[in-house]
Amino acid sequence: MGWHTRTGRQWSAASAAALLAVSIAGGAGCSSDGTDRPPDTALPEPSGPYTVNVEPCESGPKAARGTDSELPALRLPCLGAGPAIDLAELGGQPTVVNAWASWCGPCRREMPGMQEVYQEHGDEVRFLGVSTRDDPRAAAAFVEELGVTYPQVIDQDGQLLRPLAAPGLPVTLVLDAQGRVSTKHLGEMQPAQLRAAIERAR
Repeated sequence: MGWHTRTGRQWSAASAAALLAVSIAGGAGCSSDGTDRPPDTALPEPSGPYTVNVEPCESGPKAARGTDSELPALRLPCLGAGPAIDLAELGGQPTVVNAWASWCGPCRREMPGMQEVYQEHGDEVRFLGVSTRDDPRAAAAFVEELGVTYPQVIDQDGQLLRPLAAPGLPVTLVLDAQGRVSTKHLGEMQPAQLRAAIERAR
């Protein structure tokens, strides 16, 4: 079962709470609190770049100064080659941010579709995967296995999930050129849904 998409400006504390309740009841995604991976599992500190055949992270176009980016000022190291990326500076072009983990079944089902849409739109839309609460070595093996080639960063502590009020994974954000959230999608996202969200963000 998938989640309906909503525009970023429609999100409120009430709607976030409602989504949390629906997520718990429906089980559409993986819990981020250890349902699929014990929460006390010790993870290695990322010391990349890990050997992975993805595009290098690039700062690229940034949101204009003074815009009210809806993502936290969270600087995350690249899983492959390239500099760390500050999420609050994403902008300048439509951007897809997808949080996932190698231990998450819906993420595994979803990611080939993400790659498919990236291959269609990667020249004009930035794609960024966020390996979340995961062993970077397992994450690198995961994207290699699935043939994913767009840039990936590491959020080992799951810091992005907290301000998003996201109860689990996967989570997909589509940002407009000003860095504002146009679509927030909790749970597995189908390629057709992602294509429609990209069009709304243009």
